[in-house]
Amino acid sequence: MSIEFLEAKKSDQEEWNRIVDNTTMGTIFHKWEWLNLIAEELKIKLIPLFIIKDSHVIGILPLFSSRRIYPKIYFSPPPNSFIPFLGPIFNEYDNISNQEKERLMEVFVSSLIKDFRNTALIRIKLHSDLTDVREFLWNKFDAIPIYDYCINLNLDLPIILEKFSKNLRYYQKKLSKDDAYQVKIGSLSELNIIINMVKDRYIQQTKNMPLTLNYFKKIYTSFQNEIKVFTVEYNGDIVGGLITLVYKDIIYLWLGSTNKAKNKSTNDYLYYEVIRWSKTQNIKKFYIIGANTKNINQFKSKYNGDLVLRFIIEKKSFLFKSVYSAYKIFKK
Repeated sequence: MSIEFLEAKKSDQEEWNRIVDNTTMGTIFHKWEWLNLIAEELKIKLIPLFIIKDSHVIGILPLFSSRRIYPKIYFSPPPNSFIPFLGPIFNEYDNISNQEKERLMEVFVSSLIKDFRNTALIRIKLHSDLTDVREFLWNKFDAIPIYDYCINLNLDLPIILEKFSKNLRYYQKKLSKDDAYQVKIGSLSELNIIINMVKDRYIQQTKNMPLTLNYFKKIYTSFQNEIKVFTVEYNGDIVGGLITLVYKDIIYLWLGSTNKAKNKSTNDYLYYEVIRWSKTQNIKKFYIIGANTKNINQFKSKYNGDLVLRFIIEKKSFLFKSVYSAYKIFKK
């Protein structure tokens, strides 16, 4: 068995999206429209690859690279994109035996190394459905663990609530009885407010917001059916908000912010109300992205979701490793 990579064209958009929609590994971030919008925003090159075996498309691999000729660096997803995971997806991965999966990964990794042998760096954030990274490790890739939380929404709401921390249950109950607090579903104008709140948080940390408001407007326009914007108001003023992505049977908590000066428990109340709304929509999973930063994790762990493991895999050339190590020493 051998694998080839064939770059998809604009005319392949329908087939590309069909693969994303019909595989459990496919996410909204794999969608053709999203990939092109982030490439345009970051001014980088999108390389959408079909994974071909025996003349049949068995999956896709979206890669991004800078437009300069050297050094060649490939990412999936690109840095500063607010895309938590990407990487390859395979059509029939869930329907084949473990032995067949291992063989598939062996050939995939071998083909990746062969086709990108002159690469300074290749870095891929895998989806949580692809956690067997042994073949990457055996071929001298580094594998860095990343964690998220996921709440099973098949459980009854009282059971979900009972799993919350005691402190969280207290504030949820308190704020739900306070008529001054209202959670509402918003639209583009509320999305703008939340993005500006996120931008303010970056400014407070003396950082630059990597993406423009215009980009988020384009994302909203392209994915209006999947993007759900939630705000929490206090006496009519928006004091917090969440931008979520609903795709297949999962709701992803993508971006959010709150005015902590007004109420530190705003997010506690907001998360619970979004869970409640998700239950009414027959959504099966409540996916909380990002549990690797300790101080942020202390907030997210209060919901007692299941810990989800995924990996960043990367391979650096010897020269790139040397330059990168020297750069880190110099920064010290």
